[in-house]
Amino acid sequence: MATSFEQLFVYPKEKALEGHHFLIDTYQRGYRWGKKEIKELLSDLSQFDYRTQGNYSLQPLIVKPASGIQKPVHISAFLPNARAAKINDHYFELVDGQQRLTTIYLLLQNLGERPPFELFYVYKRPIDEAFIQQADEFIKNEIKAMDREAKAELKEKISHHLLLLWYQLGDEEDSNQTFANINANRVPLTTSELIKALFFKDDADHAFAYRWEKMAEELGDDEFYYFLAPGKREEDVENNDDGLLALYHQKLRSLEDEPRLDYLLNLFFRSRGRKDAENAFAYFEKEMKSKGNEEAFGELAHFYDRLRSYYLNTYTFHLIGYLSCQGPDTLPSLLKTTEGMDKKKQCETIESAVRNTIDGLDLDNVDYAETGKSDIRNLLLLSNLYPYLGKESKDGRFSFASYKKEGWDIEHIDARGAEKYLLDEKDKEIFLSVGNRSDEQKEKLLQSENFLQDYYRKEFGYKGENLDTDSIANLVLLDEKTNRSYRNAPFYKKREVIVERIKNGQFVPPITQRVFLKFFSSPEDTNLCLYEEPDAEKYFEYLKEALKQWNR
Repeated sequence: MATSFEQLFVYPKEKALEGHHFLIDTYQRGYRWGKKEIKELLSDLSQFDYRTQGNYSLQPLIVKPASGIQKPVHISAFLPNARAAKINDHYFELVDGQQRLTTIYLLLQNLGERPPFELFYVYKRPIDEAFIQQADEFIKNEIKAMDREAKAELKEKISHHLLLLWYQLGDEEDSNQTFANINANRVPLTTSELIKALFFKDDADHAFAYRWEKMAEELGDDEFYYFLAPGKREEDVENNDDGLLALYHQKLRSLEDEPRLDYLLNLFFRSRGRKDAENAFAYFEKEMKSKGNEEAFGELAHFYDRLRSYYLNTYTFHLIGYLSCQGPDTLPSLLKTTEGMDKKKQCETIESAVRNTIDGLDLDNVDYAETGKSDIRNLLLLSNLYPYLGKESKDGRFSFASYKKEGWDIEHIDARGAEKYLLDEKDKEIFLSVGNRSDEQKEKLLQSENFLQDYYRKEFGYKGENLDTDSIANLVLLDEKTNRSYRNAPFYKKREVIVERIKNGQFVPPITQRVFLKFFSSPEDTNLCLYEEPDAEKYFEYLKEALKQWNR
């Protein structure tokens, strides 16, 4: 019989886990490396005061007595510095809690404390080895950064003030079903874990398990994941209001926290006309009964392979990546429409979907104040893909991961009201180094209380008196940090930030780079401090060329 959920143990002060050997079936419930979870645990423990708060509670361990496993693998096989151990004749299968116990084990070991329990694994898989080693390295570095007092405090809290709930299954209870039932309360965040438990119940399913882990590993690549995952999910960035931008990034952070296999399952179901993966467990259970495991799993694997083929092809990578930026419904709808088409027809349909996003837009009439921000954003993003798709195409790819995670959005190149920006003396000297001015003119400007207003006057050489600041020729994609920090800064200050990003190897959309590096400008017109009419004219010509293939 299972014990009561009310049975609480303080670990390891009351020796609740002393000498216990736990066995983890890695094919069903391996250790999933989670930097975020470890950082949160360390942060919570650092703020926890056992002197006034007693004990720190963790989620329950679900275990089941077992015996007879052949040659289990001790955690020391994954960690060279861990001491080896032999399993007892009797041990506990760890049904749920492998993340918690593995993290506790790694923390204690890196604090120089011998863990009172042992962890064993049914198989030694490369993916589990990699995850455990990454977690160990991360924990090692976190502890190394602590001073002696903080280390001692952490050791005391883990050794004597962690409260664990112990739930022991009876011999007749099914581990896999219990795992599924427990995790059912966490849908949709653990949809993938539920499906994994359903598919991989015995040794015959190892081939499926390998594919599953391979998908998880490849989705761990930000460039692959964010090529598919939507960016701006709603028009909550329809203008540059700070509150709306904050809302957008809050939603984007929640997207990052979502298990990536869950997103894949959601995309799979939505591309089949279903609302989402809410009933994924029931769907696959039914498919397995009617078609068998291989065909049921093959349906998902085929869908994934299709996405992977789009990603590996440079042309479809950029078009699908662009369409994924249109919102959460665009990609599922496209995948549903193109299902079963030959490759040529698929490509034509994808191109048509891209073309539809800017249908009816005339560059000559685009205006920041009057044209929808989503339309302007589409034009700018699509123009930034031209270097990878057009006649100048070379090796390389646009980074949808950086674009979505860093919040690149529309910004004025020559800011409205930039002449009111306050420059320091060094900035003024840089401005005055451009052009041929007499010492008298320079001195007059340096003494001016309205330096930029005077500098922008025509008699000092500014060629932007008639620049339409709201036309697309004065708009570019700029990262949210630069946008918010230098909103009304003149061209020179924004250029400074962009150049620094390029020097540091950080992502900058190619057209944004070219605008701020004066790539489009004629040598005789180049003034690195200002963005002027000749610069805008050359940039506008390029935009027309870049978008020509998408105009009807």
